[in-house]
Amino acid sequence: MISNRSILLALLLSACGYEVAARTITAADIGNAERTRVTTYLSAPDRAGNPTETATGSLQRTVLADEATITQARSDEVCFTLTARNAAEMDVPFDQMKITFDGIDVKIKDEKVTVRDHPESGEAPKVIVEELGREDWARLPREKPAEHSVRIYERTGNGCARMAGIPQEMTLELRIPKSDGKGDFGERFVWKMSK
Repeated sequence: MISNRSILLALLLSACGYEVAARTITAADIGNAERTRVTTYLSAPDRAGNPTETATGSLQRTVLADEATITQARSDEVCFTLTARNAAEMDVPFDQMKITFDGIDVKIKDEKVTVRDHPESGEAPKVIVEELGREDWARLPREKPAEHSVRIYERTGNGCARMAGIPQEMTLELRIPKSDGKGDFGERFVWKMSK
């Protein structure tokens, strides 16, 4: 027999179909980027064909990998780092994204932007600008990348969410709203606490 709880869980998962990456961590892992790193990619479950972020040409999909780590967890607050890598047409600053931690809106601080042109041939990427702070964003390149190259914007920053204790499961959700009415792009990073 299927319980009401199973049905509710199935409905919630189907209604919220962004790509999810999860990792089980312990309290001792918190603050260790290697042990708390979760990597995933943008997806758009409400768009026709349910697209997910993919690279073009011979580029590896990993050039678009987004990642988050838990840097600190206290009884009243959990802090994290976030790295979002997007092709030029998908790039927006963090303050134009909808970012929540366990359903609570969070702001990303100390945002930095690095821009790389990745040749589709698979050669090493060319760094165009590196770790520009908000005050220098006027220097972000506006021209198109070289022919047969893909421009990737990498945004990094950190944030914290107020908590009432450290939850057994923590979810960081990033959503890029799209104004075309066809559905937003988003992703979820999940950490499950183990004893």
